[in-house]
Amino acid sequence: MLSAGLLTTLLVFNACKKEEDKKDDSGTNDIVSAIEANNELTSTSSTASSDTKEIINSEGTQSLVHMGELAQKDNSALGLKQVTHSITSNVVDLIEKYQKNEKVSNLRTYGEDGKFEISKHAGTYSWMISEERWDTSGKGQPADKVILKFPSDSTKTTNNATLTLNAFEQATITKDGVNDYPPTKIDVNLKLNNVIVAELIATASYQSDGIPITVSINPLYVKPFKFTASLNNAGATISGTLNLTKEPSTTLVDIAATLNFKDDTKKDLKNASGHVEYKALRLQGSADIEGLMNDSLNKNEAARINKFILIDILKNGRKLGSVYFEKILETPPDTSTEGDSTMMVYVKFNDGSKEKAEKYFKPIATDIENELKRLDKK
Repeated sequence: MLSAGLLTTLLVFNACKKEEDKKDDSGTNDIVSAIEANNELTSTSSTASSDTKEIINSEGTQSLVHMGELAQKDNSALGLKQVTHSITSNVVDLIEKYQKNEKVSNLRTYGEDGKFEISKHAGTYSWMISEERWDTSGKGQPADKVILKFPSDSTKTTNNATLTLNAFEQATITKDGVNDYPPTKIDVNLKLNNVIVAELIATASYQSDGIPITVSINPLYVKPFKFTASLNNAGATISGTLNLTKEPSTTLVDIAATLNFKDDTKKDLKNASGHVEYKALRLQGSADIEGLMNDSLNKNEAARINKFILIDILKNGRKLGSVYFEKILETPPDTSTEGDSTMMVYVKFNDGSKEKAEKYFKPIATDIENELKRLDKK
């Protein structure tokens, strides 16, 4: 995450920077034109979509999908469906709850009382390809892990994939006489031909009311991608980092953010700062929420937002433009009535021209959504 000193330097630099200097953020006299900036953003959007598809279609992801399909054919009382669902659904729910700073409740946990206990499912289970069922004779061996052996896809004639659940621990959160069991530790990996192609190691801690205090994911690995994340909910601040790398050492995504509140109740947000970086493209900014709210006498909503929310777009240190907000009024059929308005988000280039931000970022979001839907249908 950005340190306080670095943030201060950035804010002072931006505040003191004079337009007549005609310099970009690298300190050179090389001003990025609107055409060049447009080309850079378009190219980055296309590359991001390609990387998303590669992650979804990676060998590790597809093997996990196939394992889920076989788990649905579970014809025993071993709870193989519960094993796979507990791993995936708890992680997803935990991240979503934390992002919204919500209490962890109604998580999809399993077992007689809603709790998943690894000791009750421990053992080694192999998929019998010819009979299309799980061999349960290995239950209890070992006594502290769940090991699933299965073919990585429908074309394989041997069990070349092995999923090992090394640890799965949960906290007990009681509210109004009802227990919830959010995960505190997950350690699981997937091997193809004895080579790890997917792995998840995650930990979390909670307040007594179920709100997460800390979350650490290090790593979530799907060959050749490695994802790490950390979240801290201490005191009057929420901070987090996220990093995605591609083997051997290419950083694809780097995100850091800090939210500062008036007090540790976290009801009133004062300010926020951080950055989102994809390869060489970086969005960095700050939001003075307190200033925005105190400027309520200014009825020009877009002007207020542009004044207190500052986001620059850079590539390799060169400023391509900034994020700009503008309210667009829609003319109604009956001109005697007031039309609706929409707050539009633009990329404003260095020469003052602008393009809708969705031109560059919507294709990425659409590709991610489509790939996840396709994955969900399998």
